[in-house]
Amino acid sequence: MADRVIIWHIPDSPNPVSLPRYYMDADYEATALRVYAEVAPVGDLKIDIQADGVSIFKNQPSTTFTSVGQRTTTPTSTAVLLKGDTVEEDAGDFTDTAIEQGQWLSCVVNTLGGARGITFNLELHKVGEGNE
Repeated sequence: MADRVIIWHIPDSPNPVSLPRYYMDADYEATALRVYAEVAPVGDLKIDIQADGVSIFKNQPSTTFTSVGQRTTTPTSTAVLLKGDTVEEDAGDFTDTAIEQGQWLSCVVNTLGGARGITFNLELHKVGEGNE
């Protein structure tokens, strides 16, 4: 069971102005990220969750190909809700670094992909003496 759940919600606005930042009152590790969209994206929805500006996701390579077959691999730190999906129950591949007390947690939207009514639930487990 999560000790803390952080929720970000983007209503039907195509261009969210800003999402809230959350203060960490203790040391936590991220255990799950769930993504729900009332209207599925027509292109992949990509977000990053950051603790004081540093991604909490593992750096995953993204490979793209040009029309002439040239391959480009770029490291990315994002969670994705794939085109046409409305739910992703295991969206996060997290780093092993704890989210530390005093840090600010933020959700950065890279692309909405046309999704609407989006909710992100980040589950956190408190770490420290007696809780590991």
